[in-house]
Amino acid sequence: MLRNDPAGQVRLEAFEILMDRRSPLAVDAILVASQDKFELLQRFAVNEMSHSGDPRLAPALARLIVANNTSARVAFNAQQAIQFFEPEVISAAVQEAIEEVRPFVVRPDAYAERIHTIVDTYIGRWDDDFKDIISGEASAGMRRSRLGFMKIYLPPYIVPDMVGFAENLTDEDELLKVLDAFGWHGAGYKSDEIRALCGRIIADGSRSEKVRREALKTAKRLK
Repeated sequence: MLRNDPAGQVRLEAFEILMDRRSPLAVDAILVASQDKFELLQRFAVNEMSHSGDPRLAPALARLIVANNTSARVAFNAQQAIQFFEPEVISAAVQEAIEEVRPFVVRPDAYAERIHTIVDTYIGRWDDDFKDIISGEASAGMRRSRLGFMKIYLPPYIVPDMVGFAENLTDEDELLKVLDAFGWHGAGYKSDEIRALCGRIIADGSRSEKVRREALKTAKRLK
């Protein structure tokens, strides 16, 4: 249905069902939808790329960033998605996509420079903030602010480091904030590590009842 139905709205609904159900075919569905002629479906696919961060999606995202016929709205979403992919992965994918179109571009070096400028604006955008939090170098105010924004801005590739950070947190209020934020990232390709963390916390009798309840809430939201 997602591949072949002639109605764009039907293809969009099929895509949403696959995403809502956390289908094992999610990556394949995103790849198909990202090339759909129905722009709204394309935009939804790019948004799901941001949620997922799966390296298998990087080449498709890179092609949308590099292509000169990507619609303005899809291009905007694609540029925003860069920050949710591991820098080395998306950088390599973009370079490969640039080389693919190089023979067909009038001024290939200038075109490549423009693309790299866009990528450099977003790539690894939050890495330093999270490194400072994990290392303990961030101020108390910075930690509160950054942990609050985690509901929206938590690149999936950073999840393993943040899981380790959360497991060793001694500040219960901060741990509650992190667990709450984790619950918004069930579509990320590293989300199983959050689920495993929640399971360990729930089973840990040394944790407070409040923390264990929050971990249970998070685990349920991730499903």
